[in-house]
Amino acid sequence: MVDRNQTISSLFSLWSIQNSALQSFRTIFIGVETVTLSLAAAVGLLSQYWYLLLPFAVPGSLLAWVWRKVVRNRGYDDSYLRSQIVGLENGEDLSGEVLGHFLRFQKQSLKEKRAELSARTGSAKLEFSRTRTVLDAWLPVGFFLSWVFLVVLYYFYRQSLPFAR
Repeated sequence: MVDRNQTISSLFSLWSIQNSALQSFRTIFIGVETVTLSLAAAVGLLSQYWYLLLPFAVPGSLLAWVWRKVVRNRGYDDSYLRSQIVGLENGEDLSGEVLGHFLRFQKQSLKEKRAELSARTGSAKLEFSRTRTVLDAWLPVGFFLSWVFLVVLYYFYRQSLPFAR
């Protein structure tokens, strides 16, 4: 049997790794989206053909969807481990199988993850920080809408120019 201190240490190590992965994914997605959007805007300004934005806009839009999905799952992993740590600090017996429990949690569907986290936290609605809500939900939507706006803007702008006719 694993003692309580070893379990706490294992949980903190695993949580630290997951939290770092979450932050890294956010940084990567924000960077890639920003650079790609900037390149697309530059191509749009330098070209008279609006459809040259599409090789940037299609992957950029899909990346926003992937971002939301990947970061949401990483966020649930982070929340799960945090709830385990809080439970242990509140006197719960977690039987020492830290990694096994975590790997089972990761294999669950999103609905199952939500249900387990809700049961662990005692709340039907998961409470996330404002930062997590903005970075994990609203920012990808904002980038997606930026892609739509950019393509529509350049389409109508280029149609209004004399050489586009």
